[in-house]
Amino acid sequence: MNWINTLLSGDAAAENLVIWGLPAVIGVVLVVVAFLLGDDSEERWKRRVKRVQDFRQRKGPLTPEQAISIRRKTQDSSIPLFDLMIKRFLPRPDVLRQRITKAGLHISLGTYLSICIGIFAIVTTAMALLEVIPNLAAPLIGLFLGVGIPHIVVGILAKRRHGKFISLFPDAVD
Repeated sequence: MNWINTLLSGDAAAENLVIWGLPAVIGVVLVVVAFLLGDDSEERWKRRVKRVQDFRQRKGPLTPEQAISIRRKTQDSSIPLFDLMIKRFLPRPDVLRQRITKAGLHISLGTYLSICIGIFAIVTTAMALLEVIPNLAAPLIGLFLGVGIPHIVVGILAKRRHGKFISLFPDAVD
């Protein structure tokens, strides 16, 4: 309750509002908009089925210009905002996809990014509200843990899965 009294007293209210209130509201609005606009999976499914049917009904050989790919597009997320963030800010998404697959997880990069953002938001908000560290250092700690915890967990799961494979490999050879 100390942070409420500080906020209401007027001496740090503007600072706290700018540092925590505005980014929190913007973040919530962006997440809501992304989830509302992001799911068009049924429409994409119908378009894909139509493309495959059209492809099968064609007769005769196709030139490379006429041929279309009927493979599923590799999407990192069903949310366009996350796709944009992954393509712009993630240095090597293929390496991260490979790490997630090696760990035996069946999640997209968008889900991984959501987990990172969630951990960042929870840690940053908890540190700021509990006044454990100065307000300007809380986002840095949140960023460190938001990126670090999922990375470490995926690494541990990948090593565990690899260890199980290696332990069972001699039995498979026999």
